[in-house]
Amino acid sequence: MSNNGAEGRQLILLRFPPALRGVRARLVSLALASMLPVFLFAAAVTFHIVDREQEAIRTHGLELARLAVEEVDQEIAVARAMLVGISTTQALRDQNMEALYAQAREAAHRYGKPIGFVDREGNRRFVTFAPLGEPLPPHNAPDQLRLALETGQTQVSNLIPAPLRGDRAVVLMEPSVSGGTIAGAFGIEVDVAGIVARIATTKLPEQWLVAILDRNHTIIGRSRAAEQYVGTQATPDLRALIAASPSGTSRASTKEGLPVFTAYRQVRSTGWTVAVGVPEDVVKSPLDKTLITLLVSGLTLTALSIGTALAVARGISRPILSLTDAAGMLARGKTVPLAGVGLAEAEQVGLTLHLASVELEQRTDERAAAERRRRTADRRIQELQVELMHASRLSAVGALGATIAHEINQPLAAIANYLEVGRMLGEDTGCNPEVLDALDHALTQARRASTTIQHIRAFAAKHTVECRAEDVAAIVEEACVVGLVGLHDAGVHVERRVAPGCPSILADRVQVQQVLVNLIRNAVDAMGYGPRRHLMVSAAPNTVADMVDFTVADTGTGLDHDTIRTLFSPFRTTKANGMGIGLSISRTIVEAHGGRIWAEANPDGGALFRFSIPAALEKTRDEV
Repeated sequence: MSNNGAEGRQLILLRFPPALRGVRARLVSLALASMLPVFLFAAAVTFHIVDREQEAIRTHGLELARLAVEEVDQEIAVARAMLVGISTTQALRDQNMEALYAQAREAAHRYGKPIGFVDREGNRRFVTFAPLGEPLPPHNAPDQLRLALETGQTQVSNLIPAPLRGDRAVVLMEPSVSGGTIAGAFGIEVDVAGIVARIATTKLPEQWLVAILDRNHTIIGRSRAAEQYVGTQATPDLRALIAASPSGTSRASTKEGLPVFTAYRQVRSTGWTVAVGVPEDVVKSPLDKTLITLLVSGLTLTALSIGTALAVARGISRPILSLTDAAGMLARGKTVPLAGVGLAEAEQVGLTLHLASVELEQRTDERAAAERRRRTADRRIQELQVELMHASRLSAVGALGATIAHEINQPLAAIANYLEVGRMLGEDTGCNPEVLDALDHALTQARRASTTIQHIRAFAAKHTVECRAEDVAAIVEEACVVGLVGLHDAGVHVERRVAPGCPSILADRVQVQQVLVNLIRNAVDAMGYGPRRHLMVSAAPNTVADMVDFTVADTGTGLDHDTIRTLFSPFRTTKANGMGIGLSISRTIVEAHGGRIWAEANPDGGALFRFSIPAALEKTRDEV
């Protein structure tokens, strides 16, 4: 199908006269067709510039909102610092209300706003604009006051009535601590109008608007018509924006009904929102100028593109044809040389082909190197498996021999006792001397067999361990690699965790890895195909005992108390097909190193197996 389509297109092209298929005709078509993309380009640039202008206004608005937030945070910090300073005076510790009232009045005079104090029971003790001892109505922000007294954290109210003055205010409540307990809370009116005035005079461009809203979206400060709109709710569209996101930009309208471009940001310390409004007339005026300028530029660019296209297209065909040889070399796997063809675009393509050929050659070499590293790693894993298998067999033979010797030694001792008794009875009853002689020989052989068994047990128990300083991280890594061979598709999540600065251990590396591999495989078997299969292998220093503690934790079925008590005994197993010598061998290895091994329940479900190995301290290394 594809070959037939290509042949059909070639036949259609051949029907046109050669003049129409030549370079000149193509260039004329290119010049005519270039007008449309130029116009499209001009339109795209225009819209792009418009977007950039809007983005600049949005960014400026957000920056002003951020600066306004900083102004609010600074004002809150100043007010808090003043209240904290009062709360640390001796007058509060002595509960001297007259001295405390005098200090609060002095601070209120410097700040320009009244200060009040409420004791720990929530009783208003004084307000600096009223005489000390004058009865005061209950606080108009009881919820924030209660939180301040209960939690000891600073609270800021929404806009609340101030009946003593007949107006409204926003109050910051700072808990005061005396003798380790909350003695009460100081309150100070936040100068929201002063904040708005500083923003408007120092940071806000002309015709722009800034407003501050409390957590109920009530206007508590405004740069224009504050007397009219402070205490009223923000417009519905602004409330919807704040409910959707704590900060952002969008089109909205003011309380006066004027369309504006709004940028808003939430004040984290108070939960307030600062909104900056830019009238749409301010936004549209520069945009209209930009559109006219870009339209003229687009028409000029269209005219220039036609002439430029005719001039540049003359040198296109020859450089493009020169790239076919480079593509053929790349297809054959050869390095493409760099060559100047007189056309930047074609030279860029040539450079790309050259880099592609070099990269292809490098990747070929990297694949070969990776293959060599993989084979080396496979050989290393096989060597580790052989070493661990050899150590496991030696340990199993030793443990099995010691166990068999222990079991046989008892009946041999009984046989010797019975033979001794029989010989004594024979002497007392005057038995045939030949029978007594046979009993003597039997008793001698029984004692000889018992001595041989005892030697076997002593040899198995006193097997020496060749120890040297070994890196803990390397031991854990290699043990995990060997213990998890063939389990990549088992769905087990493995976590390795070696404490930073963990010292080396004084041990036989292969034997310690044998213990870890045995515990790792037991953990995987215990988890089976449960829904949660998490295996953690960790090591951490135990500075108290100069040891390094290893832990293998699983999320399997876990262990009961009776199982834990006999878990490390020979021929005790919880597996259907287990021999019961793996954990016994592990205990023998750990104890031969001077450590200990134990098991316990995992608080997260499953079991924890831990064992300790002596750390290779500097003193120990010197002695070794």
